[in-house]
Amino acid sequence: MKKLFLLLVLVTAGFTSSYAQKGALLGGIYGDILKYDFAVLGRSIQLGAEFNFFLADEFTISAGYDLWWPNSNLVLGARYYPGEQIFIRGRGLLGSDDVAVGLGGWFPLGDRLRLELIADYYFLDGGDVALRAGVAYNFGRVF
Repeated sequence: MKKLFLLLVLVTAGFTSSYAQKGALLGGIYGDILKYDFAVLGRSIQLGAEFNFFLADEFTISAGYDLWWPNSNLVLGARYYPGEQIFIRGRGLLGSDDVAVGLGGWFPLGDRLRLELIADYYFLDGGDVALRAGVAYNFGRVF
């Protein structure tokens, strides 16, 4: 899993394209490609939807909803973009009292549509690692 995480960092670090802007809203739908709890591979199915609001070009606050079969979670978090197509995120999962940190990158699929790949580490119950993929749409400036 560490090699997969490093590969995600290296692939996304090379891209340079402006996409975010202060006041923009980004909405996405995501699903886990792989989830590993260090005891059982594929223990649960996870799907989610999330909205990110850009407080600055490099920083968002987010809110969303994750379905972890058979449970669900309200999710609050933030993203920091140290590069234009790579981000670090932190999230609090209110339904399971868990916290996750992650690293992600995105690839343009059009003017406003993008593919996102995210690797997350969840701290509860000895730690879970998930690789997530999804599509996100930039609604542009809303404020």
